Amino acid sequence: AVHGCLIAYGPRTDILDEAIQMSERDISIIVNNGKSLAAVFKKISERDEIKKWGNKAQKFVMEKKNASERIIHEIFS
Repeated sequence: AVHGCLIAYGPRTDILDEAIQMSERDISIIVNNGKSLAAVFKKISERDEIKKWGNKAQKFVMEKKNASERIIHEIFS
């Protein structure tokens, strides 16, 4: 995500908070079967799609920037 790439992964995301958040916000694609994997490959072949998905991924990363510092601030304030 930090490199502005289209993000795709398998359906077992229940322990990965960021993967769940990215999926819920339509930032990543969950691959459940061959048909959904083919859809990812189709998006990869379309330059505008790659840019759109990459921009969403980078924005997500930037929103998370300094998250640990903000948590520490909240705990000790």
